[in-house]
Amino acid sequence: MQIEKLPFNAKNLLEETFYNIIPEDDPKNLKLIVDADESANTNVLSDPFRIKQILSNLINNSYKFTEEGSLTVAVSLQKQIEDSYILTYKIKDTGLGISKDKQEEIFEEFSQEHRQIEKKYGGTGLGLAISKRITNLLNGELSLKSEPGQGSEFIVRIPVIKLKDATEVIPEAQINNTHLNGKNILAVDDESSQLALSRELIKSIGMNCDIAQNGKEALEKLEKNKYDLVLTDIQMPTMDGFELLNKIQSKNNLKHIPVIAASGRTTLSNNDYLAAGFSGNLLKPYKPQELLQKIGDVLHLELETNSGIKIQTEDSSDEFSLKEILLFAGEDKAALNTILKVFVDASRKNLLEIKKATEKKNTSKIATIAHKMLPMYKQLNTRNIVFQLEQLEKEVPSYFEEQKIQSLISEIETLLAKLEREIIV
Repeated sequence: MQIEKLPFNAKNLLEETFYNIIPEDDPKNLKLIVDADESANTNVLSDPFRIKQILSNLINNSYKFTEEGSLTVAVSLQKQIEDSYILTYKIKDTGLGISKDKQEEIFEEFSQEHRQIEKKYGGTGLGLAISKRITNLLNGELSLKSEPGQGSEFIVRIPVIKLKDATEVIPEAQINNTHLNGKNILAVDDESSQLALSRELIKSIGMNCDIAQNGKEALEKLEKNKYDLVLTDIQMPTMDGFELLNKIQSKNNLKHIPVIAASGRTTLSNNDYLAAGFSGNLLKPYKPQELLQKIGDVLHLELETNSGIKIQTEDSSDEFSLKEILLFAGEDKAALNTILKVFVDASRKNLLEIKKATEKKNTSKIATIAHKMLPMYKQLNTRNIVFQLEQLEKEVPSYFEEQKIQSLISEIETLLAKLEREIIV
């Protein structure tokens, strides 16, 4: 197995992995907690692909064996000597737990605590063994704290090099960063690839950007942290954008925070959003300049636009274009990688949900997923895929034929394979 040395954001990696694994409509209704220490919101050098593999195995495992209670993931960064740090990830659940005499054995191949577990939950018992081996290859340590009936906590410690942060310049707009430093924005969206786009753009101009995947999680973060602005999607599970706005406006300690709506819905006008109490709105898919201009207007910041947009990377093919995505990433290759990786992962998760909904003939669920997928596929200018997703969103009966849906899935999977080759290593 080859180990790479690549830059990545330790906090972002955990959040993206976690939200891509947990089902959108969690049937277990677990309390999901992401505890990211601010020290981890920085770029470090190691192998993000292998670390993501470890985290995926551990999070999947904890979710599978936890029927009720909570699942908590945490990340922190501790300094050692000079630029050498220890990156620590913790995955804690309230599941079955593991007896002390079996805790060493579960890291062996094809091992589970007892046959009843294998019979009820399935699986090969390979996930933990693979995670242990990868951690060792990264010169790290994977340990476990657990008590039967009280849950488990897996702790991953990996040595990394901390990189110096660098502020990138967005080619489409120039902003006086002295007004932006220290500004905190909370972006809320149930589509992780859309969150990745917004976050990379907002961070690149000097602002801080936290993310939440639904209104409930957003409220928890608003109570815990201080934000200057909220950017929220409208159509989300658990709590939609209008409900989130009402909750914010009902709380004395939050009602001063301006909220911008971002939605693919065309049935509502600008006045409808303003009448509801939003400080502004954006129609998805929006351009980076539109988002920055709206943030500038709401926060009363001067924004000098530059119409001479320069993009160094040519369009990848006639089937799709990275032109719009590059405007969000600027010249930051790591940001482009992050956006593409999150998009590919999120798309595969959405395709799996479409397959399940097709088997159950749940057309409304398919329409909801299509609505969620549309903005990013419009950003990529995938005209044929966009057209088919629009027909599903509108619930046009002929497009729900199993053969047509399978054809769409195959077309998207081919596109995702091509996009993976665009990721710069």
